[in-house]
Amino acid sequence: MIIKTPEQADLQYLAQNLRKSDIDEIAASSGLSAFDCLCESVKNSAETKVVIWNGKPLFIYGVARLGNDGCVWLIGTDAIIDCPFAFVKICRSILAQLKQRYGRLYNFAYAKNKKALKWLNALGATIDSRTVKRGPKNDEFKFFVFK
Repeated sequence: MIIKTPEQADLQYLAQNLRKSDIDEIAASSGLSAFDCLCESVKNSAETKVVIWNGKPLFIYGVARLGNDGCVWLIGTDAIIDCPFAFVKICRSILAQLKQRYGRLYNFAYAKNKKALKWLNALGATIDSRTVKRGPKNDEFKFFVFK
């Protein structure tokens, strides 16, 4: 796997190949198209990287700095299911590096995205049991934090 700064072509590929769960979460949180959401996320983040696997973007992640803390995000393609162990391993490595640069990492996850909540939990996130209404349709989200 290669980690690099995302280019326009990476964003276009990702937008056309995102997991359905990520498309649903983007719609619930922002109402934007996948491509517009990726462009806005990159623009508003202090750091953003894309992970390349087998020559194609596998996922993109970033952090928007808020004081000493960071609002962390990750959006991926269906190819993640083809490399589950490598995906978890690289996510743990990335998370360890980000934790060194930020006081805490947090965000809100779409409450309907059970796989994402399970993955966040496996990575060590503390997930609030309560839901918060967010987005254009007041969908339910759960706050999570990595300390």
